[in-house]
Amino acid sequence: RNIEYTAKFGSDSEIRNIMEELKLNALRDSKTVTNYQLYIINMMNVLVNFANSIEADLNEIAEGDILDQLTAFRSLDQLFDWVLAVLIKLREKNLNTKITNSRKMLEKAAAYIDSNFQDPGISMERVCEEFGISVSYLSLLFKKDMGTSFVKYLTSLRIDKARELLKLTGDRIV
Repeated sequence: RNIEYTAKFGSDSEIRNIMEELKLNALRDSKTVTNYQLYIINMMNVLVNFANSIEADLNEIAEGDILDQLTAFRSLDQLFDWVLAVLIKLREKNLNTKITNSRKMLEKAAAYIDSNFQDPGISMERVCEEFGISVSYLSLLFKKDMGTSFVKYLTSLRIDKARELLKLTGDRIV
């Protein structure tokens, strides 16, 4: 659990540290255990659970059939080095997926606002309700990815549309 948690939320150095600690424990234990199968099974379990939790294809991440790769190891060093490399790839995939998903959510919210900017009742709460997300999350996305707040985005959009209407129509400001 600690490995999976660290892989999901920790840094590369934290993953390396925890794997190094596990490797040292395994090497110490290997003096009494001559068979590496237990470590292979445990490491495999960690990788499979983590890959499943982020909906990743483990064979794709590992660049080949993992069972074939696991049977080729002749030392714990090889096993732990390989597991570390795969964990880091899984972590990168997890981070990229999170970024992609948050970007898609922000694009949907912005498109909704662009389509409904004329509605005087549009609000951050209404947009969040439409997409089933929290106000704080949408606020974070606007600030982080767009460098502005929801209100500033909506106000700017309305001003731009008003300028456009003034240029393209003979309407006057009342």
